[in-house]
This record gives sequence, structure tokens and C-alpha cells, in this order.
Amino acid sequence: MGNAPIELDLGVLALAKRSLTCKTEQELGFLLLNDSRQVFQYRQAALWSKSSGVEGVSGVMEPESTAPYLQFLNALAGQCATSADAARAFVAAEFSDSVGAQWNEFLPECLLWIPFSMGDQKKGLLVAGESWPTELEMKAFVQWAGLWASSCEALAWRTRKPLFRKRRWTKGRQSQLLRNTLMAGLLVAVALIPVRLTILAPGELVPARAEIIRAPMDGTLGEFFVEPNQQVRTGDALFQFDQSALLGRLKISRQELATARVEYRQAAQRALSDQTAKALLSPILGRIEQHGAETDYLAQEVRRSTVHALSDGIVLMDEPSEWLGKPVVVGEKILRLARLGEVEVEAWVSLGDAIPLPRATPITLYPNTSPLRPVQANLRYFSHEAQPQADGSYAHRMRATPVKGEILHRVGTKGTARISGKSVPLVYWLLRRPLAYLRAHTGW
Repeated sequence: MGNAPIELDLGVLALAKRSLTCKTEQELGFLLLNDSRQVFQYRQAALWSKSSGVEGVSGVMEPESTAPYLQFLNALAGQCATSADAARAFVAAEFSDSVGAQWNEFLPECLLWIPFSMGDQKKGLLVAGESWPTELEMKAFVQWAGLWASSCEALAWRTRKPLFRKRRWTKGRQSQLLRNTLMAGLLVAVALIPVRLTILAPGELVPARAEIIRAPMDGTLGEFFVEPNQQVRTGDALFQFDQSALLGRLKISRQELATARVEYRQAAQRALSDQTAKALLSPILGRIEQHGAETDYLAQEVRRSTVHALSDGIVLMDEPSEWLGKPVVVGEKILRLARLGEVEVEAWVSLGDAIPLPRATPITLYPNTSPLRPVQANLRYFSHEAQPQADGSYAHRMRATPVKGEILHRVGTKGTARISGKSVPLVYWLLRRPLAYLRAHTGW
């Protein structure tokens, strides 16, 4: 027992001497984590830094930062650093539930925490073993950790390169420096040239205030009186439901009404001579009212089965023959009426191109059919929420009012919308999409 302190001191001195001969930080880290068993026999060791987390683990050359073991050690060391400013032993019960529950999976029963500083960096050493260290072993380990930190600082001082080096400036070197400086200044000036931040989006000419014509009743479409893109006036017939069933019911209702009226006249004549016949007048009169109301309703349904235009406009619809014989329900959209001369530019801006766009931002639509006759417009509306598209992506809808002038393209003309935003430096214009891609995929 008397030789134990001497052996510990000799072990610490031997480790300190070896640390002074290390030439890289990797050698120093390997020495601390794997060869410190000369001071105390342990099973696992890990070096932790407050700034960068776990920097090394015993028995592993390059630890994987995403491994569950290292994530557990990071959480464990963080709680140790918060709980203790000096070297001390810990047990599983002293930690939070998330850390204590994983203790038996990764560590043995005994854990030693040794904090130390390297300049302004706070570090700590986690040492886990099957038994607790004695008081002398703990003091020796603390002393060895301090000596190791001093060796790290000495290595950093030895390998530090001078910031400035004396150098003789020749005329050629001065000219080269001047050319490099001018080139750098020119590149900076070009990078700061203001340019318009523009984006491209699929666009289309759409009616500004389209009137939606819906089915006024349940039934089957029987006939269309208009064609797609046909101009109509107020009151023109657009389409008609199949009236065969309604006309049949109306004919039967009228016959029943006529029959009830004949029965009423006969009963009224008999009532002049037969007092008991007066009792039959009220039921017959009720049937007359019932059949009359039913006849009026069916006649109104026949009139409603023919739908008319409520305003002047152009018919926007697909092939009418696809609707014939098709059953529809009340409120189902059949076609649209676009008001004459009232069109807007509609574009769908993808999420990656959703730049800040104030009201009245200039927009130019280049139709696919005639790109040399673009449509100039000013932004009127930009949707707050993105909407799903047919290809599975999401995009914001925007509407723009054309600048005054004749629109030479019909409604439904598709093309590419060029949207001009605010002025930005050229370097931002070039790097906006690459930077957005890096942030989305790397979190940088």
C-alpha cells in the first residue's frame, strides 16, 4: 500500500512525458482516452467539449456523431457539466429519465466526471468502469487531465504559424499585387451591379369576372344551344334539360285538374237538389287546388329546364356532346360566361420562386402561340397559401390586371409569365437558387 502513491505519480509523470512528444492532436486524444489506464483501470472513456460535444471515444478512431451511443454521451456530459464544477462520481439515479433509462445499455455502474479548461474552452472527461476509483486514483487522474490540457496548449503554440513573414517586395511583385487588387475590385464592382430579380411561371389569360352557370335542378342534359367560345347576349338560351319526364307529368297533372273541375261542376249541380251532395264539394275543391298547385310547379320546372344567359359574354366550356345524356345534380357547374373585354393574367408561382412581390408589380405574359405579342399587366392579387398542383407540387396563384390596351389573344391562351421583382445585387441574383438549395438540403 505504501508504494501505491509513488506508482500513481510515476504513471502520471510517464503519461505527461509521452504527451510532450506527441506531434498531433489525434495522438494526444488517443493517449488520454486509451493509455490513461496506468492511473485507473476503466472500461470506457470519452472526451467532451462544451462547444463541439463528444470529440473522442476510447477504442474508436473516428466516432460517428449520429450514433446513438455518442448522442447518449452528449446528453450525459451536458448534465454532468451543469451539475458539477469539480471532479466527482455519478450514478444513474442522478440524471434525467431519458438519460438514466439508457445507462445500463451503454455504461457500467461506476462513472467518473473530470472537468478541466483549455484557454476559454470548457472540456470534460467521462471515465466509466466496473469499480469506483480510490481517492488517490481520483486525484492522480485530475492531475493527469490538467497536465494533458497543458500539453495540448503547448502543441498548439508549437504548431502555430506566424501571421506575417518578412518578404522583399520587388517591382514585379508590386505590379502583380496591383493587378490582383484591381481585378478583385472589378469583380466586387460587377458583383454589386443592381439587376431586377425576375422569375418565370406558367401563365394564362383568364376571365376577370366569369359567371358560373350551374344546374338549377336534378336531371339529364338533353340539348345545348351554344358552342364553346360563342358570344351570347342576355336572355339567350344556353342549354336545356331532357323534358320528356317533366312534360309527361305535366300532361297527367293537367288532365287530373280538368277531371277534378268536371267533378266539381257535376257535384255543384246535384247540390241544388240534393243537400247531401254539398258534402262532396269540399274534398273535390281540395283536389282541384292540389292538382292546380302541382300543375303550376311542373310548368315552372319545364321553364327552369331551359337555362338562359343572365348577361352578355363568351361561353367557356368543353365539348358540349360530352354533356348530352349525362345526369347532373343541383349546383353542378356546367359552363362559364366570360364578360367581354374583361380578362386577367393568371400565373402559378412555385414555392422556390415566391419572392416578395408588392402590389402593381409588372408582369409580362408571353403567349405560346405568339410570343412576339406579349401582354403587359400589373399584379393585383397574390394568394397567401399555396395550392396543390396536378404534378403533386404546390404553387401560389397570382392575378394581374392588363395594362390598358386591346387584348389580341383569346381567353384561355397559355404562355410564360415573366415577373419582375425588386432590384438586387448581381451576386445575389446568381446565388439565390444555389443558396436556397443548400439551406433546404444541408440546413446550412
